[in-house]
Amino acid sequence: IVRDVKPDKEALKAFLSSANSYLGIMKHYKTYKLIKMMIFNVLSAEWWKFVYLNGNILKFSSKNKIVNF
Repeated sequence: IVRDVKPDKEALKAFLSSANSYLGIMKHYKTYKLIKMMIFNVLSAEWWKFVYLNGNILKFSSKNKIVNF
């Protein structure tokens, strides 16, 4: 059974923060192949419904604007 579950605002923020932190650290080293492998082979396909890559695999962004109330 496939469930179409959307992460809540906090889960999406946590994912973006954590993933972009790792990408920021790894861009200082020769890790392009490792980054590419992790993003496209390890990252769950479900996240691609909510995020996309900016700047040649340098940053994840949300497909939908995160609104703070």
